[in-house]
Amino acid sequence: MAYTYSRAKSTTLKAITTTTNLKKEVDEAKEAKKKSLKLGEALTKDLNALKVEREGLQALLSNLTKEKRDLEENLNFGQEEREALQKEMENLEMTALNVFYEF
Repeated sequence: MAYTYSRAKSTTLKAITTTTNLKKEVDEAKEAKKKSLKLGEALTKDLNALKVEREGLQALLSNLTKEKRDLEENLNFGQEEREALQKEMENLEMTALNVFYEF
């Protein structure tokens, strides 16, 4: 009888240990899932922040490109105007020299 009781007690302890271990594993799995969800939320938040930053940088790049193009156009216009004024000045100098040498 003692032997039967000992075997029953041993089987019961094994079942309790197995149940306890399974409960621990379930709890650990739940904790891992919570951590995974928190990590996913953090990554989503970071991703959204990066998307907003990228959009801002794209807008900045677009504005700077337009500003550069405008400055280049102004520079080209200024150079053309300077060249035209240079030619006009040369023509006036030639006219002045011609008038001077005619008298």
